[in-house]
Amino acid sequence: MALKIDVVLSVGEVEFAEGEFRLDFSRKLAIVVDVLRATTTITTALANNAHLVIPARDIAQAFELFAQYPQALLCGERNGLIVDGFHLGNSPRDYTAERISGRTLIFSTTNGTRALNLVGGAKLLLLACFNNVSAVVQKALSNLASIPEEEIIMLCSGKLGRFCIEDAVCCGCLTANLVACCKQISKDIELTEGAKTAVELYNMHKNDLLSLLISCQHGHYLTTLGLLPDLEYASKVNSISTVPVFFNGNISLL
Repeated sequence: MALKIDVVLSVGEVEFAEGEFRLDFSRKLAIVVDVLRATTTITTALANNAHLVIPARDIAQAFELFAQYPQALLCGERNGLIVDGFHLGNSPRDYTAERISGRTLIFSTTNGTRALNLVGGAKLLLLACFNNVSAVVQKALSNLASIPEEEIIMLCSGKLGRFCIEDAVCCGCLTANLVACCKQISKDIELTEGAKTAVELYNMHKNDLLSLLISCQHGHYLTTLGLLPDLEYASKVNSISTVPVFFNGNISLL
């Protein structure tokens, strides 16, 4: 059986239509990508020994969770900026071991945590960014035997339900690496139109990912906020070997 790889280019392809989700993730392996910056930040936090990340769907729920876990840190952003009353924003550079090692993080962002809630029913749900591409690919392939349907679906978090090129390029990077690994073990691959498009975008930008992040709409906005170092950090491929997993409402290491 061929391994099917699909890339969903915006959350608008998933969200409710007539009371039901358009896509069924329940028997599949899912990968959520939010390069700027949720999955990059969460990956960094777990690499620096955060105990657990609890995603909140909105700011109100984040404060409700904080009332239950007063020793946790409130983390996240709205419109790229730290939320009033939160301990940390969404800059991966702030999530150092000194600040978050051993801590539970309650995390809410504009786009990334929204995407996680859409695919929470997947058999296995991984979080990816440029920083951990190879680790995610290896983790995905090593867990395929436990997936009822041989299908990997990647979801681009985008921005406010719209397409973002940086997430698509990252999914293209993941797909290209998956294809290369499957060729080595003579595993057949079936790519959807979304996956093929993502690979084409990746091939266009793979030699200068930082320029892509600076020029894309959200990256440009973050640059105006003085967050160019976050883009530099997010553009580094395979700088981290950590793979976050979303399970039972929480994010931890597999």
